[in-house]
Amino acid sequence: MSDPPKHADLARKPPPGKGAPERLKRRGKMRHAGALVEKLTKRAIGRRGFAQASILTDWARIVGPELARHAQPEKMVFPKGKRVGGSLRVRAPGPMALQLQHLTPLVISRINAHFGYNAVETVTIVQGALTPPAPTKRRRPRRALSHRESAELEALVASSEPEDALAAALRRLGGAVIGERTEPTSDPA
Repeated sequence: MSDPPKHADLARKPPPGKGAPERLKRRGKMRHAGALVEKLTKRAIGRRGFAQASILTDWARIVGPELARHAQPEKMVFPKGKRVGGSLRVRAPGPMALQLQHLTPLVISRINAHFGYNAVETVTIVQGALTPPAPTKRRRPRRALSHRESAELEALVASSEPEDALAAALRRLGGAVIGERTEPTSDPA
């Protein structure tokens, strides 16, 4: 008698009339990366008390850009076994905390309108400095292509379909890739 394969569930044939097991099926359609963010971050965000990631991702849309610049949601807590009547903890710096306190009824109504039910009943304001946003990586300027590099790129583009839009896109892509190299290829003297 032979040993079963190590990955028996993969080696097993599907029953007649059925395709591959659901977890092995390829999802052939492309999706926007933004559509996957909530699924990928749900567990980490859930540890901070946020049942819905959208309160973090859509904060500026929910409360407005001006208030979002000066206040950050920290944690959302619900009564045990419920997903309504929660308490949201928001961090705001000194003077803005007082203004946020006056705007609390408006903030609660906007959050509940966003979710479509009474998700938040109270807002607790914590006075303190906001967490700065992650720094954006600065791109260094691309260097100009040498004559030899330009000629090589043009030869590659010319060998493709003679569509204007495609050729222009290939030139931009090729120029970006070649321009990222630290040292240009030398031109023959």
